[in-house]
Amino acid sequence: MIARTVLIVTNMWPTEAAPVHGIFVAEQVQSLEARGHRVHVLHLDGPGRWSRYLKGVGRVQRAIDACHPDVIHAHYGFSGLVATIQTRVPVVTTFHGSDVNIPWQRQLSQFAARRSAANIYVAAPQMEKMPSTRAHLLPCGVDLALFKATPREEARAVLGLPSDRAVVLFAGAFANPIKNVDLLHAALALEPPLSVELREMAGVARSEVPRLMSAVDLLVLTSRHEGSPMVVKEAVAVGLPVVAVDVGDVAEILSGGQSGIVVESTARAVRQGIEDGLHLSGDLVRPTGFEERYSLASVASSLEAIYEAAIDR
Repeated sequence: MIARTVLIVTNMWPTEAAPVHGIFVAEQVQSLEARGHRVHVLHLDGPGRWSRYLKGVGRVQRAIDACHPDVIHAHYGFSGLVATIQTRVPVVTTFHGSDVNIPWQRQLSQFAARRSAANIYVAAPQMEKMPSTRAHLLPCGVDLALFKATPREEARAVLGLPSDRAVVLFAGAFANPIKNVDLLHAALALEPPLSVELREMAGVARSEVPRLMSAVDLLVLTSRHEGSPMVVKEAVAVGLPVVAVDVGDVAEILSGGQSGIVVESTARAVRQGIEDGLHLSGDLVRPTGFEERYSLASVASSLEAIYEAAIDR
């Protein structure tokens, strides 16, 4: 392994206002640093602020002059677009979800992909919509040291959750339209009534997420589209059963084990999935090969090979 200097260009990064936004990018950076690489981060903070992407072109040039990277790793298609305007340093771009799934964003991402020395897709369905050259399939990893189960009753007592009824965790914020909470509400509204307490994955400190996942009975994901949803991988790591519509790489994450159920994106199918999912054991075994595929160390090792190939180009 050659220790490299890596410049991360990303529009997703934890901030004081949004401490878990892009936390998976931060964890990937930490895993690279743990393997001896020198990593510098340029946070574009671009969502909703197009001027910051425009200013990012100059910021990338100044960052190159300051840290002399061997390779640039851009996270999200827009970041890749900014990073590939320069031609001094090879760029590896990771595409995460909406940058491929939303048509107008995909057009910009395709331009970035053609200019990148290597392209990483976190889910196989993304690759079908993008240029096939220099493509790699590599989901973001999970901090398996953090995402470990604690006894359910203990976790519920700490969080103040009821012990006499099922608790369902929605895989996102209710207010996020992409997460499609309306489908879950429609499923729960079907007759006969299903008595569950519903919680959202929003406003939860990162350190408390494993405890919350240990406390609830089921994670439900009803998103309109996804890349490789971290919340599903984290639930599997904890041993929380999952019911999810078939988006992104959900089916791949849940394959090879008893970790959950993939359903059609209809209220009736989601409702049946919830009823079946509530009967799954709360002490599930991770699917075969889960650690090898999704651990931070394994992902970092794969990244090293991709970086070397990009530098050789």
